[in-house]
Amino acid sequence: MASPTLRPALREGDPSTAFERRYGVRKSAVLALAWGGAGLLAVFALLLAWGPGHALAFEWLTDERGPVELSTFIGFMIAAVLAWRLSARARRENSRGGAALGYALFAGICLFAALEEISWGQSLFDFHGPAWLVNLNEQGETNLHDLPGLMDLNSAFVMAFGLAGCVATRLSRFGRCRDLAVPSALAPLFMLIAGMGALETINDVALLGDRLASLIGTLSEAVEMLGAFGCVAYVLLNAQMLERQWRGTYAVDAIGAESLTDPDQAAA
Repeated sequence: MASPTLRPALREGDPSTAFERRYGVRKSAVLALAWGGAGLLAVFALLLAWGPGHALAFEWLTDERGPVELSTFIGFMIAAVLAWRLSARARRENSRGGAALGYALFAGICLFAALEEISWGQSLFDFHGPAWLVNLNEQGETNLHDLPGLMDLNSAFVMAFGLAGCVATRLSRFGRCRDLAVPSALAPLFMLIAGMGALETINDVALLGDRLASLIGTLSEAVEMLGAFGCVAYVLLNAQMLERQWRGTYAVDAIGAESLTDPDQAAA
């Protein structure tokens, strides 16, 4: 329920509170993810470029059991579980526009990304995968993203992922897809991911110098981690929005106008 201090602004339809009305959280708090992500990349870049810090940063970013790789795996797993739960709730609430199916598909994508990140458990449990797959894999691992032809496209996939997140913010303009739209405050984070993915793609096909190429390639692990965090934020925000909608705290009419239910009028 909205606090008394916010209710007057919400009743007046103050545009500055539109995001908070919809998601129940300040837009500035969500935008901090993009700033924090950019800051994290800057810190890692400085450590990699700084002699004494290079070894530690490189290990953190590239170790299969290091904090960055594990955070990416955990992030995608959390997003998968949350998206699956949201899909089930949307199905019970008969949510519009195929929200239940959309979040179920997103859960499957996040689960696939999580398992690919740890080579389907191989990097954690050191088991031997199928010989035919290991021999074919460029890294000798049990995953698909390092297969010949696909490994060279990893950077392009990261760029496409970021661009998809940016484009999905526009789904809020379409009534049937509104419940699946990426919150607008996440756009800067996905723009950052798309930009880094584009830089990685250029790095794959052009000579940027050995040091710069190595720096960009190593930072790509942190970019993937930001993508996982972005997926978690997306599902959490939309779950909050849909919960408010289902409870009648927040509603969106047929033409997309936003309104907050007045408890006094509802009681009358």
